Amino acid sequence: IATFDLRAERLAAAFWPGPLTLVLPRRADAAATTLSPRVTAGLPTVAVRVPDHPLLQALLRRLGRPLAAPSANRSGRLSATCAADAAVELMHGQTAAAVAMVIDGGPSWRGLESTIVAVDDDGCTLLRPGALPIEAIEAVVGPLRTPAAGAPVRAPGALLRHYAPSLPLRLNVVQALPYEAHIVFGCGDGAAEDAAATSGTLTYDLSPSGSLDEAARNLFATLRRADDPLRARGIAVAPLPQQGLGVAIADRLTRAAAASLGDVSWLVLDLGGVVVRIARTFAERCVAAGLPLRPGCDGDAALEACAGDIDALQRGAGTTTDVAAALAVALHGVYGVAELERLYEAQILGPYQGVADIVARASVPRAILSNTSAGHWPLLLQSPVVAAATRRFASFELGVCKPDLAIFDHVANALGEVPGRLLLLDDSEINVLAARAAGWQAVRIDPDGDVAAQIEGLLAARGLLRDP
Repeated sequence: IATFDLRAERLAAAFWPGPLTLVLPRRADAAATTLSPRVTAGLPTVAVRVPDHPLLQALLRRLGRPLAAPSANRSGRLSATCAADAAVELMHGQTAAAVAMVIDGGPSWRGLESTIVAVDDDGCTLLRPGALPIEAIEAVVGPLRTPAAGAPVRAPGALLRHYAPSLPLRLNVVQALPYEAHIVFGCGDGAAEDAAATSGTLTYDLSPSGSLDEAARNLFATLRRADDPLRARGIAVAPLPQQGLGVAIADRLTRAAAASLGDVSWLVLDLGGVVVRIARTFAERCVAAGLPLRPGCDGDAALEACAGDIDALQRGAGTTTDVAAALAVALHGVYGVAELERLYEAQILGPYQGVADIVARASVPRAILSNTSAGHWPLLLQSPVVAAATRRFASFELGVCKPDLAIFDHVANALGEVPGRLLLLDDSEINVLAARAAGWQAVRIDPDGDVAAQIEGLLAARGLLRDP
């Protein structure tokens, strides 16, 4: 059913039977009766492998023809490495009769799927790292190429979001949060259990002895054990070695973590940074608004004079009238309090008109405003999606400790949510980078642009926006 060139023959001779899948040109004479178009997804290539499990080899000899064998899991979900997990995956809430037969050949020897290599006129391309180390393959055919960015997916398990548990997963975590299951590596016999007993955190060691072979065998079974919403609200994975089978393990975990993106429980808005910018340039903004610039109208002085009133306003202890009165004094009384209040409100609310309506359309279960934002966006406080959070937002002053990572851990912990399900919209790049480092989803909003349009596009792209 496939055409082998010299390189493909050398790979087959070296590693078959075994965990190597070759993507090769489909033979022109492989008629539909021999090879269904469904097997090749309409591509001119076909993926072929000769397994080394004696039970499956016996089945193939009895069958006398190639066998199309997709993996025994639902698309995108965790792979099954034992018959019981495969049956549960394929039943998917149905009765046991939905699975006609299970041939149990014991647990997977290797735990990881095969390595996939495409062989064509351009050379040998690694499509998916797997149970056969890359170094072994390159010893036979030389360096492997990697697919070009944006190239079409040519192999199963090569989608960015794949191998996904139901709980959000984050990587390279040394210290898990109290409500996360922690997957570690090489802690030594009994060390993970001792750590779990001390901290109260669910802890699973992929290989107490630090063996990548053992870690690969245990990977998917361990992820399934950790993926228990009754015992944890997320999964944290410690750093693992990045050589040999560690490359394939990292590939599976990266795809599993990517699948967590877009799953948002809390929308956190921190859009108050523009306030300081407005205050610093208040005199210039007065001119832009049609008010004459008079001697002594210094924006920096105005900021310093009304800083306390702005701070009180942010905490619900002041009003825009208080801020306008402080500005009037700082600007030597050349503007009336009423006109300054109107200008202040226009400058604060004007760039963000429509934000409240966009947030109200968000399909996110809960939303929160940092204090910096909350004092200046009364319209946001009136939106339905924010209303449920208004009693809690004052506990989280994102503007005080940023970019200290501890504040982001504190917010996640106080909300009782894993960082991966928190989406921060912030007008500071430093804050966004700090939130990402703490495991959050975070996107910078340009305060000088159309903020409402940016938020609308962002939420729509992630499937988090209801129709108007």
